[in-house]
Amino acid sequence: MIKIGAFTIIELLVSISILLLIVGLTLVGFSRYEQRQKVVSAGQTIKNTIRDVQSRSYNGELDCNFCDCDVSSSYSLQGWAIDFSSSQIYGICRSQIPPYPTVTFSPNRVSLPDQITVLAQPTGVFFRYYPPGVSTSVHLCVSKNSADGYYVIDVNQAGVITDSSGIIPQCN
Repeated sequence: MIKIGAFTIIELLVSISILLLIVGLTLVGFSRYEQRQKVVSAGQTIKNTIRDVQSRSYNGELDCNFCDCDVSSSYSLQGWAIDFSSSQIYGICRSQIPPYPTVTFSPNRVSLPDQITVLAQPTGVFFRYYPPGVSTSVHLCVSKNSADGYYVIDVNQAGVITDSSGIIPQCN
């Protein structure tokens, strides 16, 4: 008797092999997608941190324990900075009396996800309180693995912050 609709072992093995191949390729693609999303998320976090530092500077936020808040004070707010080599943000006041010493205040660490690297040229951004802007334009490249691409952030001398809105293959 021949049964119609039955499968042979060979047909089952071929079907299972094809199914496993499809599942394997899907998992590899999802893993790569997940890594790219971590880089985008880290880049957006860094961009928001830069905007926070910019806002603190432009709004004149200062710590009266370090910079005297009195109008007739000898110290005045210079601005806020973010240093990517030490992962810190801080404010800077400068004395109006020679030799014009500076005081930094409110240092805070910036946390990044594991295995995320930030290549910055130069290594930090300083937002001036007055006139508003930055001392030097900055180009940042955020990546987890350079082979997977970069999330790029630029800050020009006017203080305008732009990004690549996603992963790009090269950090120009």
